[in-house]
Amino acid sequence: MKRLTSLFPGLLVAVALAGAAGTTAAKLPVPPETPESKAQAQEVAAKAAAAVKKEAENLGRYQDKAVANYKERQAK
Repeated sequence: MKRLTSLFPGLLVAVALAGAAGTTAAKLPVPPETPESKAQAQEVAAKAAAAVKKEAENLGRYQDKAVANYKERQAK
């Protein structure tokens, strides 16, 4: 029982700090969107789309390679 009472003050402080951090973060204003930030966001989105497309092409190529390998081994 003594161990539980010694943890209580530390737990209380941790909960209070977590609550204070949450309310502080909630009050931050949203920065205004500038043309530069819009352009940067579009560039990032385009790069992500290109990466997804390349990954899909690679996946298809490797699947075709695996099927060809499987069929070759089955023919033997």
